[in-house]
Amino acid sequence: MHTQTDGKIKVGSIGTLYRVPVIDDDLVEATFDPSTASIKKIYFKMPNGNGTFQTVSRDASVASVDIDGVSTFCLTYVVVSADAAEFHLAPGLMEIEGYLEYPDGKKWRSDGITTDQRGRPLRIYPNL
Repeated sequence: MHTQTDGKIKVGSIGTLYRVPVIDDDLVEATFDPSTASIKKIYFKMPNGNGTFQTVSRDASVASVDIDGVSTFCLTYVVVSADAAEFHLAPGLMEIEGYLEYPDGKKWRSDGITTDQRGRPLRIYPNL
């Protein structure tokens, strides 16, 4: 499983679009509707600049996205300027994870995602 991003992520990047495909346990597109979940989140594990990682979560929206010709539900989040104190602080590898919780108590969690849609590691690059 991988995420869709909109390009190379740099330290301090604002406007980065993250998409986490909602895949069912049998590794096919979800047969349930993630937009009906009461809690929709993406968790981000990123280097923080002092040799450790920090995990932050953000509320996500749901979008139907065309991935390789297949309409796929994705959890989406765009990094905004208010995120600057927590996002993309230092170069290094990162990991993201999607999470859904439904009113009836059912929960869904993605695998940890460490690559983008082209199979490249999710990496925050230093600025030139």
